[in-house]
Amino acid sequence: MRYTSCLLFLLLVFAGPSAAQPIEADGPFLVGRTDVVFDDDVFGQGTIRGRIYYPATAAGVETQPDASGGPFPLVAFQHGYLGRPRNYDDLCEHIASWGFVVASTGTETGLFPNQPQYARDTRSLLYYVEDQSDAPGSFNGMVDDGPWAASGHSMGGGVLALLIGIEPRVQTIIGLQSAFVNDARIDNLNAFTGRHFQIAGSVDGIVPPSQVVRYFNEADAASRNVYFEVIGMGHSGPTDNVPNNEPLPAADQKRLHKRLVTGILRAEIKGEENLYAELLGEGIADEPVEFDATCTDPPLWVRPSTDPSTVVVGTAGAPGAETVLAWSDRRGMRPTPVGEIGIALSPQRILFRGPAAADGTAEALLPLADIGTADSVFVQGLALGSTGSVTRVEAQATGNSAAPVSAASRSTDAIGTRFIDAYPNPFRDDLTVRYHLAEAGPIEVEVYDVLGRSVSVLSTSTQAVGMHEARWDGRDASGRAVAPGLYVIRLHAGDTHHSHTIVRVP
Repeated sequence: MRYTSCLLFLLLVFAGPSAAQPIEADGPFLVGRTDVVFDDDVFGQGTIRGRIYYPATAAGVETQPDASGGPFPLVAFQHGYLGRPRNYDDLCEHIASWGFVVASTGTETGLFPNQPQYARDTRSLLYYVEDQSDAPGSFNGMVDDGPWAASGHSMGGGVLALLIGIEPRVQTIIGLQSAFVNDARIDNLNAFTGRHFQIAGSVDGIVPPSQVVRYFNEADAASRNVYFEVIGMGHSGPTDNVPNNEPLPAADQKRLHKRLVTGILRAEIKGEENLYAELLGEGIADEPVEFDATCTDPPLWVRPSTDPSTVVVGTAGAPGAETVLAWSDRRGMRPTPVGEIGIALSPQRILFRGPAAADGTAEALLPLADIGTADSVFVQGLALGSTGSVTRVEAQATGNSAAPVSAASRSTDAIGTRFIDAYPNPFRDDLTVRYHLAEAGPIEVEVYDVLGRSVSVLSTSTQAVGMHEARWDGRDASGRAVAPGLYVIRLHAGDTHHSHTIVRVP
């Protein structure tokens, strides 16, 4: 029996009503862009060209970068066949307006592109941008040191499967009408345990949905694997010049790409998990979008209901999987092979129990009157697949239950202490754990086995606010190499506790 698990916390802030800005609307940052040309002295790839989009003090070309709201996550973008970075300015600038630095690769633009070379060029561009952020100058401090994400259109979407084979820091990929090539990239997809998303157009005559869905079918090891199909869309939806001769208007094609791509990036990289209500929940129900989800690490979201006396709780696991949504005002912290058991599933507190929908989702109503005056409410989702896997996610709600939900983040506290990633996962001899501390204080990073026994303490110290990392060489406290298998890393920071499941391979 195979167990997979991830302990994920969402803080549900109960506050006064707020006008949430649509994902497809421009974000709070002004965006600058600059074209770069450099000789790659890290991987020896020769001359690399690219276009960089970044939060800036003023919108426009070559404007001053603004690191005051950063550092920002780094996202790669890969153009389609015969394309250029300039063909995707609208989408890339929109992503950057929500607090990302986007590096769009400008090589392999001719009739006979070398796709493996293109993947290597993207890797070189990502390292170049990170190096510029670390060096003195106007770009200093712009990029954080967390995991990377990448998106690409058509040929560039297909090349994502090559990129993940050479760069383990790329942990989230979003393919846009990805051209399928039956080569070694399939092995990379089969082994990829990160986040994998594909967007297809139902009337795309260049890369039809039957090609795009093959990526989805091959990425069965991905912790989150979602396939979107936009009804009435052709092949050019993410570009600046979408034709108006297709069933879905060009403006809607561009709008939905902004919504899906930026929403996924914000949910996955910035921890805005509640945005999945607008991507997989009822918030997408009125849009011309169909999807399938198979997530061994199911997202969990909470959103306001049309009935002000309730909130909606949702999750996405696997189609037809037995799913439970429940809540409690108490939780425990006992490690088990399936994560940390968090709440008692008493019958009166079960919101939903049954098979997930055909798209893998389940939503239920949580009456605010049931919460009463409880200081904390924990919502737990369980997805029990046919293979015997059990996956658990949790959400914590605090504050006045008489007011609506207005915000969420991947944290047990409002100020953002959280795991960023552990990579590579699975790993063999060297694992890097990245986490963010919202306030200075004592921390402990510890590894447990599936029986809840401590294996190794990776870090015990007092640390400052910001990004940190710890490393594990796969050995126990006595210096002996541990057996291959499932382990749980726990981060203790003050009163907060976070867990991340890892796998050691032979």
